[in-house]
Amino acid sequence: MIQGTELNTVTAQKGVFIRNKTQLDIFDLTTNSGTKLPFHYFRLYSTLPVRSLNKRPVLMAESQRNEVEVLKTVLFKTKKKNISSGYIYDPENDNNSLILFCSENYGNRYIVYFFYGYDPMDLTQVLNKISDL
Repeated sequence: MIQGTELNTVTAQKGVFIRNKTQLDIFDLTTNSGTKLPFHYFRLYSTLPVRSLNKRPVLMAESQRNEVEVLKTVLFKTKKKNISSGYIYDPENDNNSLILFCSENYGNRYIVYFFYGYDPMDLTQVLNKISDL
């Protein structure tokens, strides 16, 4: 678990996802990465504009495991190019954990960083500490 100043990419769970060739809104986890992530694929889609978000379409990510929703989050653009942030809610511990989606290869590949237990509202520290993006 990541706590405050311990934050770095070594402690984050990392997975590499590639666009599915038949379902273009689905991204599948590559076999050699991210085995500790709570999901092995995600669906990425746009929703209708939300008033509080300047009437822009909102990008969403969602996933299920064993028919149970394990990821559903709005993705917000960050100050770093091609990086969006969201969160995963853990009902057992009643907290949110930060998740970053880093787009590569014109959106055909994503590197996902999952910071378990780290407050998703403290993005500045996270973005400053990630050195390999």
